[in-house]
Amino acid sequence: MEEREFWIALNAVSGMGAGQKLRLINELGSAEEIFRAKAKAASWSECRPLFIQNLQFADAEAIVRQEEKKAHLAKAAIITLLDTAFPQLLREIYDPPLALYVKGSLPQDMSRSLAIVGSRRATHYGQLVTERISRDLVACGFLIVSGLARGIDTIAHRSALASAGETIAVLGCGLDVAYPPENKNLMEQIANQGAVLSEFPFGTEPHKMNFPIRNRIISGISAGVLIIEAGEKSGALITANCALEQGREVLAIPGNIYSPTSRGTNQLIKQGARLVEGVEDILEELGISAGEHSSGTAGSQSPSSNIKLTREEGKIYALLSYDPVPIDVIILKSGLCPQDIHTILLTLEMKGIIKQLPGKLFIRI
Repeated sequence: MEEREFWIALNAVSGMGAGQKLRLINELGSAEEIFRAKAKAASWSECRPLFIQNLQFADAEAIVRQEEKKAHLAKAAIITLLDTAFPQLLREIYDPPLALYVKGSLPQDMSRSLAIVGSRRATHYGQLVTERISRDLVACGFLIVSGLARGIDTIAHRSALASAGETIAVLGCGLDVAYPPENKNLMEQIANQGAVLSEFPFGTEPHKMNFPIRNRIISGISAGVLIIEAGEKSGALITANCALEQGREVLAIPGNIYSPTSRGTNQLIKQGARLVEGVEDILEELGISAGEHSSGTAGSQSPSSNIKLTREEGKIYALLSYDPVPIDVIILKSGLCPQDIHTILLTLEMKGIIKQLPGKLFIRI
């Protein structure tokens, strides 16, 4: 067996984190030596009891044979920290994974990769901002990274795909486990237009403890992390903390001060995260010139310049926001007759700049 294969086997032995395993490799000189001299490895001061127990019964060759067979069936690859294909940004963090399971294609240059994460219970505002920011970032040549979770993560992935951009999903389970289950088809689409990756061996279930572990990869593989809606105890804030520890840029979308899903993002801004109203803020924070790619901000007061509005259409559009507005409020504030307002709203919807929600509510998109 080659040394890289021993890294794959060691990665699959649970009970100890990647950082500790890397220090153990340095202590003994190689991953192979850990399996050859298990008693010596077990005597290392930082070794955890569960890891010692699992290592005792681990057969490195059998593990590698099993993982490579499953990878072949899944049309996936296993790359280690020793391989040149391992992402450079991720290589630089304090505790990079020993091995990555990858389905799809990882680009060699990931300097324009941005993580977008947020609440699983996204509001209409959060959904629309995520769609617009993701679309504008793709137009600027960015690759979108997220965690395939419900809510903001899913919207970020879907928006990148819809804009013909690349996206990477980082899982908190094995590549052969669809979680959440409703995103199984989305996983396949991402693999065809980017990559799905995990440090967890095949068959690993989405245990709660896995997600903080995978969050360091989401931030580590990205040049920066954008938080769109997060509660006070959101997992997205763990990703933000990982980003800070890794020296990555942390950015946040401001939200409604009365919304529980905005407390985390607003707190991040208070603590120094870059307030983002549009893609220009992201480019500036990352030190990237906007060049030809210019787009409106997340809170702009007019639609894209290539969409022309009549005076009445502009008046109605100005009354709308990224929070739902009832038809009664629009009628009251516009001063126009209800029949004309309904016609204008339908026209704006056909132009693709507003959307009608259940209950006669209207919102910008």
